[in-house]
Amino acid sequence: MSDGGTASSGATSLAGVALRILGLLAATMAGNTVRRMARRVGGWSVVAVLCALSTGFFSFAAFGFLARWLDSSYAALILGGAYLLAALVFALILQSDDRRERPPR
Repeated sequence: MSDGGTASSGATSLAGVALRILGLLAATMAGNTVRRMARRVGGWSVVAVLCALSTGFFSFAAFGFLARWLDSSYAALILGGAYLLAALVFALILQSDDRRERPPR
């Protein structure tokens, strides 16, 4: 009878060790994923800030140039339309990328 008890406790401890190893492996994988994602988000945040700053300077220069040749309201309409068109094109690009990443049904 003592044989059955030790075999059961050995199997339980082996299962416990296996679960601990799987838990540590999952924690390591999750940590690596979070680290990679944080690095990616940080990098793209810097890119976004630099793009926003450059867009502001380009907008100011373009508005000044167009306001000299046209009325300032026309200059604002032209720039607003250009940015709206660029935003729509960018949204289409992002949407097509999202569709490519999804697995087919």
